[in-house]
Formats: sequence, C-alpha cells, structure tokens
Amino acid sequence: MMKTKHLFLTIILAAWCSVVTAQLEIPMIGFNQVPVVYNPALSASVDGLDFHGSYQNYWMGFENAPEAINFNIFGNIGENMGVSFNLHRTNIHIFNQTQVEGGYSYRIRLSSESLLSFGLSLGLRNISARQSANVMDQYDPVLDSDLFHQAHFSTGAGVAYQWKQLSVGVAAPQVFFRSDFYNKYMVMVGYDYLYGNNFTFKPVLMYRRFSPVKNDFQARLQVNYQNQVHVETGFGTDIFFLVGVGFTMNRLRFGYTYAALQPSFSGISGGTNSVYMIYNLPRGKQPDRVRYNIPRQ
Repeated sequence: MMKTKHLFLTIILAAWCSVVTAQLEIPMIGFNQVPVVYNPALSASVDGLDFHGSYQNYWMGFENAPEAINFNIFGNIGENMGVSFNLHRTNIHIFNQTQVEGGYSYRIRLSSESLLSFGLSLGLRNISARQSANVMDQYDPVLDSDLFHQAHFSTGAGVAYQWKQLSVGVAAPQVFFRSDFYNKYMVMVGYDYLYGNNFTFKPVLMYRRFSPVKNDFQARLQVNYQNQVHVETGFGTDIFFLVGVGFTMNRLRFGYTYAALQPSFSGISGGTNSVYMIYNLPRGKQPDRVRYNIPRQ
C-alpha cells in the first residue's frame, strides 16, 4: 500500500512538472466562510470586520501532502464601502506559494429590495520550487523558469447582486497574471430561506473555471439553527462529498469540515480536513443599515 501511494504521488508530481502552473492551488472547501477570496465585491456586505484563520490539508495519507494556511480580514469601513486583506500560504511537496492580496468594494442601492456591489483586488504572489526535492530525480528546466523564485503581480474584479433573499456573484479573482493557468472565473448563487423562527436554510451553487484545464462545480446546503449551530453538506466535481459543523459563541465562530475525494481515490487518500475560526469586530450600531446576505457557514 505504501509503495502504491508513493508511486501515485510520483505520477502526480511528474504531471505538475509538465503543466506545473495548473496545480499550485488547493481547492478551498471553506469558500462560504471567506467569500472575498473569490469575489472582492462582497467585503462591503459584512457587518463590522471579520478576522478569519483556517488550516486545510488535502489528500491526507500522503507524506508531504498538500496543505494550506489562510488568514483574512474583511468587512465594511462605511455604510457602502468594504475592504479585505488575504494572506494565503500553500505547501505542495516541492512547491511553495505565498500570496498577499488587498481588496476594495463599493455598493449601491438599486431599489428598496436590491443592491449591486463592485470590487477590485491587487496582490503579489511568490512561487518557489525545490529542484533537489524533485521525486523524478532529474533536472527539470520548468522548475528554474521565471515563474518561480520571484514575486508576480495580479489583479482581480467582481460584481455581486442582491435581490430580497437571492444573491448572485460573478468574479474573475485573477484577471491579470503572467500565466494563463491562473485566470480563474467563478459564479456563485445563494438563497436564504427562513423556516419558522429558528432555522435558516441556504442552498449555494458555485462554478469555477481554472483556465484552460479545469472546471469545478460545487453544490451545498447550509443550515443555521438560532445563529448558534451551523451544519453543511455538499458535493462537487473535485470533492465527492462534504460535511461540516460549526458553532457561534458571542462573536466567535469556529468549526470543522471534512471532504471526501472521488471514489477512485478512496483507497489512496483519506480526504481533506479543514478547521477555521472567525472573530467579528463590530463597527457599532449604524442607522438604517442594509444587510446583504452572502454565502457563509
């Protein structure tokens, strides 16, 4: 079994060396907790400031399996303005990536029941690769290319629309990046349904395009009980099945999510674990504050 795992990992890393820029991102299973990572237009719609931290491992069971650490601050700084700061660190065996990004958003009221938000983001990304750790034990010129060992500038943009309990977001998190493999596009749709006085149900659909090599579709259902207990389930093309639970204590939210990979990988990898913690810092009471529901756990 161990030989099978190492052989499988070797094959994967060999593919990374040939189209390496297509595989340097770990799919973020907690995108509903930090929607500004994919759509900078959503920061103005958070009440106060959210401080978010999370850790995620992917394909657990492999030695040196991929892992990601995220730290995010996002929220409003005025009635219609928002900001965000994202720090993302990814380790994938011989590849390491650090991304720092800032964002700004502004929203306008279209009617008494609808809002439209716009957002922009600017960031720097540094990617490094250790030639000495190449499992193929041979020199690969890709690992010494200009893509690695230097910072690269990137920009992103997004739009979000809210009508009653329906929310729709469209974004290109990286409109400009020197490699075409990083031009991602996404669409997210969510709807809040209040059942009685205690339960809120939110189905969420998300589509992402990792141009030119990958499409990712996610469908999830989030259930909130009295704003104290949050449960979530879902499935997708990259993640076969997902289940999560979270709790709220005053202004602190924390939770755990487990995602299983496609059945063809079940004998090789145990899936993905993710833990997160969010603290909300309020701005104080604002008159006639318009709340904008965004997909979150």
